[in-house]
Amino acid sequence: MIKVPLIHGYKTGESILKNAFIRPYTAADLMEAEEESEKLVSVPSPDGGLEHKLVLSPALYGRNIFRRQITSMDDVSGPFTIFELTKNLHLEDYALLQKKIEELDSANEAKENTKAVTKKGEA
Repeated sequence: MIKVPLIHGYKTGESILKNAFIRPYTAADLMEAEEESEKLVSVPSPDGGLEHKLVLSPALYGRNIFRRQITSMDDVSGPFTIFELTKNLHLEDYALLQKKIEELDSANEAKENTKAVTKKGEA
């Protein structure tokens, strides 16, 4: 887990939480975020009627992964809902967390790629 000091803090009731703790995403995060980001819509069918189809929202998918990577704000455990983050997190802190999570994800992906290349070289 990585500690990210917030600029403005996360407001909850009368308290302002000053630190977020983030972690790399997991396979479970990806699967749960995908499921949560699907929406059932009606689309025209070839016979002129309507059929139901599940559609994934890429923006919502990204937000659902993001929110799962925030494990806590000080002593308040996550995951936080998108609504909670929207309501209680200042834009600068949101941008800071996005940046830190992107850095964490890039470092984690580079580490995994290095492991894969090393294993391939040993084969």
